[in-house]
Amino acid sequence: MDVQFFDGDARFKYRCAAVIIENDHILLHKVYDYWTPPGGKISVMENSFEAVQREIYEESGEEIDVIRHLFTSETFYSRHDFPHHEVAVYYLAGSKALWNKGKTIIGDEGGRPIEYRWFHINNLPSMDIQPSFISEYIHRLEEAPAHIIVDEIKKEVRHD
Repeated sequence: MDVQFFDGDARFKYRCAAVIIENDHILLHKVYDYWTPPGGKISVMENSFEAVQREIYEESGEEIDVIRHLFTSETFYSRHDFPHHEVAVYYLAGSKALWNKGKTIIGDEGGRPIEYRWFHINNLPSMDIQPSFISEYIHRLEEAPAHIIVDEIKKEVRHD
C-alpha cells in the first residue's frame, strides 16, 4: 500500500525520485506537460532507498546505481484544482544500462507507456522541469541543501 491519503479534497503523498546522471545528461520522465526525475510512491514499511530502486526497475526494467541521498523536499502545489502536499526523497544515481537504451526510452507504468528522455544538463533552464529546484541545483549538486520547502500556492521557497 502506497503512503498517500486524502483529507477532503487535499492529497498527501510520500514519494522518492532518482536524479540519474550519465555523461552530463539527466534522465527525465514526461508527466502531463512537464518533465520530472523518475520515481514513485513509497509503500508502507518500505524505506526510500529501496523504493527508488524498485520504482525505476518496475518502470524501466533496468537497475540504477544509487550514489547518495541528494535532498528531501516538501512541496505544496495545486493540480487539477486540488491541493497537494508531497514529501519526496531524492537520490543521486547513475545507470549505464539506461544510458545505453538511447535518448528516448519507453517504460511501463501499470500497463501504460511512459516516456523517459535524456537531456543535457545545460538545457534544463529552458525547460519546464518539476520540481523547479532541480534546474537550479543540477550544476552544483554538492551545494544542494538537504531540505527544500516549495510552496507553489504561496509562491515561497525555503532552503536549509
